[in-house]
Amino acid sequence: MDILCYLKTDREKGFSDKRIQLAASQILMCAPDSAQLEIIRTDKGKPGFTHPENPLCFSVSHSGGWWICVFSDESVGIDIQKNDGRDVQKIAARYFSSQECTFLDHKGPDSFYDIWSAKESYVKYLGCGIGSKFGDFSVVSDEGMKKEIEGIPLRKIKGFPQCSVFLCGGTSGPVLLRSLSPEE
Repeated sequence: MDILCYLKTDREKGFSDKRIQLAASQILMCAPDSAQLEIIRTDKGKPGFTHPENPLCFSVSHSGGWWICVFSDESVGIDIQKNDGRDVQKIAARYFSSQECTFLDHKGPDSFYDIWSAKESYVKYLGCGIGSKFGDFSVVSDEGMKKEIEGIPLRKIKGFPQCSVFLCGGTSGPVLLRSLSPEE
């Protein structure tokens, strides 16, 4: 099962490692300073736990006062994007595939956030970052948002007002949402 921990906060940035360790300690039911919760990052920034006996994979994101982190037994990527009403056409022209730009033209500017969140969750799953290949794949089809990319599950997560949240990878089962206690 995938577990998505979330926190509504006015301190989106920073504190991520501490929040990840706190959330993981609650899931694993261990002390938050446990050696198995030490976090490392690849050269592209993908986080992971250093301890080989810790089976959890995770991904983290923040936007619009939300901080989220998903844990899974399988490799996973997550992204949240707050719909902030910005002009999205220039961003889409630079980073989206032609199919995604056409989808955006037909569905309207709110679809930008779904597309961006889905794409970013996929590159986080891969651990490669946005980079120059962000427009080389598409998260839309003629039927709408894809349910998978290259055989990897892609799911929209609901429950975050004015935000788009997509989860790539993980297990095929349900996603359990768990609220974290506000920071002191």
